[in-house]
Amino acid sequence: TQDDIDLGHKDNTAAVKVQTPENTVITASDEHSEPLPQNAGIKLIKEGQFQDTDGIAEEGEMIDYTFTVTNTGNVTLDSVMLTDNMVTGLTQDVDDVVGNNDSLLEVGEVWGYTGSYTITQADINAGQKENTATVTADDPFDTEVSGEGDATVILRGIILEKTGEYQEDGDGAVEGGETISYTFNVTNTTKVSLVNVEVTDDDPLINPIFDSGDTNMDDILDPGETWVYTGSYAITQEDIDAGEKENTATVTVEGPGGDTVSASDSHITVILSADIGDFVWFDFNGNGVQEFGESGVEGVTVELFS
Repeated sequence: TQDDIDLGHKDNTAAVKVQTPENTVITASDEHSEPLPQNAGIKLIKEGQFQDTDGIAEEGEMIDYTFTVTNTGNVTLDSVMLTDNMVTGLTQDVDDVVGNNDSLLEVGEVWGYTGSYTITQADINAGQKENTATVTADDPFDTEVSGEGDATVILRGIILEKTGEYQEDGDGAVEGGETISYTFNVTNTTKVSLVNVEVTDDDPLINPIFDSGDTNMDDILDPGETWVYTGSYAITQEDIDAGEKENTATVTVEGPGGDTVSASDSHITVILSADIGDFVWFDFNGNGVQEFGESGVEGVTVELFS
């Protein structure tokens, strides 16, 4: 049982009793202690998320951290202590992530903690915040085990700028199937290199494709680089009726420590605009374009009502 493993051995006694033909009872016994291997282990995972609202890191903004502590060994641990000299408000979750809330970190149990850190100008200048947390615990014989977890949180982030231009085919009429051409500019405003750049759009019909900007062609978004993506969208009658097309793009990248940073940008493309001119004609086919055989009409007064 787990109690046996925590003790490190299993003790038990065997006994034998026999009776002779003269009805004499003879007994014998033997004790044995079987050692049980113990392997105490503990693992700490630390993750941080920069709480930014405007894409610009500013002194006093916060990084929120989560800590996950797991008993990876085969014995019960107690006296669990999590420390991080940079994080304030370090608090254990009320309920175990995995466990029975008995204050013992049993085999396979997972405990969660949270805390926060207020960034400084020095952090902003560095472009990232890196620090390490430590967890310690005691095994059943009060031998200490420990684990470390570090997190690198990117500051200042990335900037995504999305633009769109309606491409009218030249016949003067807005028609379904005409396109909007999109450009997505992704700029690394940090001081660290970013990888696994992915640009997506909330409209699944728009598929941003890398166009240019990776100056040294290393598939790494270096500090200060701007990568350009392009995409297109065929307008529908619903878009024409609305007079515009609004959608949002998102870019996600991965920093040196594996942390993910994202940014989004929305754009409204005006599809339909109308001008009132000074010429009236018989538009027999109703396409809005004066064509051969569609003569002008004199003496017409046009009144607009709001």
